[in-house]
Amino acid sequence: EQISKYLNKPLDKPKPRTLARCTGKKTRFYIDNEFHMLGYAAKYRKMSLVDVYCVLAKYANAKSQTCFPSYRLIMQESGLKNRNSVVKALNKLEELNIVKILHSTGRWPNKYLLQDTSVWVKEKGITDDTVQRYQTHYGVDRF
Repeated sequence: EQISKYLNKPLDKPKPRTLARCTGKKTRFYIDNEFHMLGYAAKYRKMSLVDVYCVLAKYANAKSQTCFPSYRLIMQESGLKNRNSVVKALNKLEELNIVKILHSTGRWPNKYLLQDTSVWVKEKGITDDTVQRYQTHYGVDRF
């Protein structure tokens, strides 16, 4: 009798999940808004600067803003296939004072320090027009 009651009961439809992201989640990384606002992401998109910067930001210590990923790990997580692309992107990040590279000796990976946005180099080629075109093209200003 009890079994027939459950068998004749219509199946419940699964409820859609509408959960927001957890605020206390420890597996996040943060990049500076200025990286996009100042036009670095738009200007150096083809150079894979964004990909490499995101990997460094992912592994950066929250307090010291330092990280030690190897070239192999940067290539693996950024999707880059060429080591020279990683080196070029890292050199450009260092040239723009976005990242300070403390080169190691031997087989240890380099130490990367993510710099404060106040010391970043403002490129001559990056203008307000570049940022506006980037925001319009990618829909940033629609939020």
